[in-house]
Amino acid sequence: MPLISLNVFGGAMLSFVYSMSETSVGITLGSINMAQAPITAFMKEVLMSAAGSINIAAALGVLLIVVQITAIVVVNVITKQRYSFIGLT
Repeated sequence: MPLISLNVFGGAMLSFVYSMSETSVGITLGSINMAQAPITAFMKEVLMSAAGSINIAAALGVLLIVVQITAIVVVNVITKQRYSFIGLT
């Protein structure tokens, strides 16, 4: 059971990473309620809103990258895998 739990946690974290940057989900959820949209939909709204907002969108993009890399590193440390971020195990 301990081996299965680590792999389930690793899969959940990788799913989290990919869902944070998924734009089709953002379009669907953002049209219903902007508070439930992922960060990419919010970045689009910031870009379309006012002049000078490109800096805010760029900062949100960097934040998205940092969160994704952190999640991938945590998964690699917990599941003791190497190179999972490029598809090799």
